[in-house]
Amino acid sequence: MKRLLVILGAFVLTATGATSVVACNNKNVADNDLLKVKTITAPSVVTAVKPESVTKDEVKTALAANVLLAVQGIAKSAKADDFTYYVFKDNKGTAYSNVNLKTGTADVYVKITAAKGKKVVVNSSGYIKITLPKEGTVDKKDITGTTVVDPQLTANTSQKYSDLLKEQGLITAVIAGIQAKTTLSTEATTDFTLTSDKTADANQAAGAVKITVTATGGSTKISGTFDFTITLK
Repeated sequence: MKRLLVILGAFVLTATGATSVVACNNKNVADNDLLKVKTITAPSVVTAVKPESVTKDEVKTALAANVLLAVQGIAKSAKADDFTYYVFKDNKGTAYSNVNLKTGTADVYVKITAAKGKKVVVNSSGYIKITLPKEGTVDKKDITGTTVVDPQLTANTSQKYSDLLKEQGLITAVIAGIQAKTTLSTEATTDFTLTSDKTADANQAAGAVKITVTATGGSTKISGTFDFTITLK
């Protein structure tokens, strides 16, 4: 009789307890499983030709950097070609229809799927809700107090300090620092400029160099300024 009850209990669980079964299985989800991505930071601005009728492609462009950051949250080495993402009207997969950001905010849902043949991430996320901002409302992140790891550059005595500010290693370190501070992906020239405490046309030499990072007036992502020091070898 006990055996019969156990079998019946198992049958009932299978028939009516699907959520419980899934929850149990989730304990075994791989670290790089996209199912672990639960949130995506909303973009600070959505650039659109017609704010009253924002297209899916315009939304995808606005979301690109933050979707990548969300994926890198579970797989640091992930790149944009390791996954694809789709934009929907709701959490049931209803096809996207243009939204009006001229009069207010709008909710969309994103689903991220691992690219075919790639192994950096696997499977798919759920439908992740994102609230797009109203046209003209830009919530810039303040970069004051940002910390940058010294990229350990070597002084090139045949080049000027103005050339140092164009070094990709330095720029990458700054971008990483701002990203750690704000969770935003930024670009040199577009979002910030670099200056130093050295004479621009003087030749580089070993020693300390103070770098100042200033958000550009045209940046839609960041504001403010900060300093940090690197030591040229």
